Amino acid sequence: WECCPTDWLLFNRQCYYFSNDTSDWFSSQENCTSMGSHLVVINNIEEQDLLVQHINETKQPWWIGLSDHIQEGQWRWVDGTPYDAMVIKRSWENGQPDNYSKEDCVAMGRWKDKSKLNDYPW
Repeated sequence: WECCPTDWLLFNRQCYYFSNDTSDWFSSQENCTSMGSHLVVINNIEEQDLLVQHINETKQPWWIGLSDHIQEGQWRWVDGTPYDAMVIKRSWENGQPDNYSKEDCVAMGRWKDKSKLNDYPW
């Protein structure tokens, strides 16, 4: 991409949309799909740093496209790629993921596994 739709952010030839709406993880993914996109898949540390900078300004967690709702403990991005801790470092908050109360989806600030039913921006 060389340009993005209105209200989207361009970074390294990728477009990012930060919604002001809040919803559960599945509804957030559906909203992204209806916009021709998906919840963010983080491919490198530069991309993660950009997202952390933006999200830290809001001081609240945001849904990202990582979950283990299909198979517990098998973290996958919404595009089907497996989570690779060697590609993305500094990710999980201490003690996470802990699967407390069947937490299957990831909210970003410092990454925590969260119940897919919580409402967060996406």
